Amino acid sequence: MNNNFYYKGFGMSFMFVYQGGFVLLKDSYNGESLRDEISLVNSDAAYAWTQPGDELTTDIPRINSTNPYSYAKYSTKNIIDGDFIRLRDVILSYTIPQAMSKSFGFSEFTLNLRANNLYLWTKNKEGIDPESHGIGFRYYKTPKTISLGLNVSF
Repeated sequence: MNNNFYYKGFGMSFMFVYQGGFVLLKDSYNGESLRDEISLVNSDAAYAWTQPGDELTTDIPRINSTNPYSYAKYSTKNIIDGDFIRLRDVILSYTIPQAMSKSFGFSEFTLNLRANNLYLWTKNKEGIDPESHGIGFRYYKTPKTISLGLNVSF
């Protein structure tokens, strides 16, 4: 949804994006390889099943040393809602009056401030950005950016 508003030389534009009806594989238990050492793994892994009966006191599956990511795969425990709304783009602008622009030798002079990816609303509580999520692994988050622009017409 994109919206544009203008009043006496001031402008504001913003865009929201929505995607829904899909799920993500929760990757908060994924980290570097567990074959040699445990690193960058969620602290909940310390509560994983280690012996029969542990399933009564924890919901973290056993870590399999031959397949270190086994406790992150193949379980509905690791399926989370992927629906989200993102404030994708906001632009604030000011166009100086044409008479003033002409006194500087311009036909139009506009200054704008633009911000991208300002906020993400998501149902998942894992802090996972659904747009930067692979098959059970995270990629770099979608960055927030702010830029200043100048549009000049002669």
